[in-house]
Formats: sequence, C-alpha cells, structure tokens
Amino acid sequence: MIGACLVGYISWALGGWRWLLPPLIVFLAYTLLSPRTEINSRRIHNVHAVVAVSAAALVWLFLDRILGRPEFLYLFTLAFSAQLAIIAIARLGYDYPSLSAAALLGVCILQGWLLLFVPYLLLEWTSPACWRCVLGALGGVAFAAVGFYLTQPNVRDCPTDTPRWLRQAMHGAIGSAVGLVPLYVA
Repeated sequence: MIGACLVGYISWALGGWRWLLPPLIVFLAYTLLSPRTEINSRRIHNVHAVVAVSAAALVWLFLDRILGRPEFLYLFTLAFSAQLAIIAIARLGYDYPSLSAAALLGVCILQGWLLLFVPYLLLEWTSPACWRCVLGALGGVAFAAVGFYLTQPNVRDCPTDTPRWLRQAMHGAIGSAVGLVPLYVA
C-alpha cells in the first residue's frame, strides 16, 4: 500500500494531476477486477508487484521531466493500461478458469484500454494526435497482454514470484513502447 501511494505521489509531484490519474485508476480498478472472495481478498502482493506495475510508466515520467515531451503522458498512460490488462488476465483467469483464451484476452484488453483511455481522451481531445494515439494504444495493450498470456507459465493461477513480476514489467514496457508507433508514423 505504501509503495502504491509513493508511485501516486511521485506521479503527482513530478507531473501534476494529469499524471496522477493513470496510477490512481489502476490501483482502484485492481480491487474491482474480480468478485470478492476469501481467496482473492488475501494480501499477497508486496513492493515487487508495485515496482513491476509502475516501472515502465515511471520511466516515461522521468523522460518527460528530462526532455519536456508532452506526448510522454500518452506513453505513461499506455504503460498503466497494459498493466491493468495483465492484472485482469491474472485475476479473471483464476476466477473464471472455463473462460476461453480468446474471451479472456478480449475482455482484459478492452478493460485495460477503456478504463485508462476514456479519461485520457477526455483530457487530451484537443491534441492533434489524440485519436491516433488512443486507437494505437489498443495495439500496445493487446501486444502486452497477449505476450504475458503466452509467456507466463500457469497463467490461470499466476504465482507472485520474481520471474512473474519481471515478465509483467517487461511486457508492460514493450506494450508502452509500441505506443511510439502512432506518434511517429503518420
């Protein structure tokens, strides 16, 4: 909990309230991704989970502070959107083991994308590249989610070990980097 608050504080302190919105949405939506049961109500995550979920986004935030590039808010949002889709895969995959892979991935990708990019669209709709970025973000979220699904052993009962967090961080970073395409391809 302290780690999540620290990520929120860093996002707000360095970027402002617009940069606080994506981590806030992810950390609030995380608790709503699956129905409350005794099993999924246990506190099993630690600071490693928070680092995995926020690492790529914080890189974009720090690069924005160094380079002053406003489009990095989009990549920051995309990194959290990809992470929310991955979190949903782990949670819903466990809660609904009979759900087909295509249905699970479809629901989780759309959930992660919509929950982060509807607010982004409302904030950035005047930006010339906004629509191109919002639509391109769907590809980044899908790339991260499918990559995680294919590389995470026992994805329907994800462990909370270091290899899982490394895979999750890596796929979130790659998914957010895919977001560079709509920025530089007209």
